[in-house]
Amino acid sequence: MPCGTIASPNGNDLAYMEQLLESVEATDLATPAPIEQRWTRSSRACMSPAHSERPDDLFTWVGIIMYLPTQEKEQRDAITQRFWDYNAHCRRKLWSKFGAHQHWAKIEIPDSVDELQWVRARLAERFPVAEFNAAKRKLDPKHVLGNHLIDTLLMTDEWTLEIE
Repeated sequence: MPCGTIASPNGNDLAYMEQLLESVEATDLATPAPIEQRWTRSSRACMSPAHSERPDDLFTWVGIIMYLPTQEKEQRDAITQRFWDYNAHCRRKLWSKFGAHQHWAKIEIPDSVDELQWVRARLAERFPVAEFNAAKRKLDPKHVLGNHLIDTLLMTDEWTLEIE
């Protein structure tokens, strides 16, 4: 999420963490400790969550992880469900407020159509999805470079129907 500039941070990185910790303490929201947080400068890559044309813009990355220390299926399933609870809480309560977006390596296809539409809308707000799709149509007309995840999240319904 954006958090100001190198010379003038806006404090959103710390405000996010304070609100997350308040939520954790006020509920039974399971979170591993420590919560990983990193900072980076902007990226010129248009599809990067840290994209900005200004090289001194500052971004923070907050890890949403859950360790799976057991091989017992029931325990792993319970831990996985708690991970999704934690992820949903951050997504619904914090991301829009702070302009946060999930890293491409961590994003997954939602289970419901409503949630998929919400994810698509948020991605279209942040990233040049129309330009991405236009480039993909031109440069990859046979859909060799696509994958189910990216096509489902970024391609228009019309385009997705073409490749099914």
